[in-house]
Amino acid sequence: MLTIFLILLLYCAQCIKTSVFLGVFFNLFYFSLLPFQKYSTIIGILSMILKISMFYI
Repeated sequence: MLTIFLILLLYCAQCIKTSVFLGVFFNLFYFSLLPFQKYSTIIGILSMILKISMFYI
């Protein structure tokens, strides 16, 4: 169990740079789409999922 966790941790450490980039990209995308309420809710949900996944990394 611990080895699986460590492997996942190492894998996530390699993904930190891309996830930070994606987080910034999604935030910019979200704020640019705020006037379009239908789409901004979808982007908001996606960015929320991304923030939660980044929190666990």
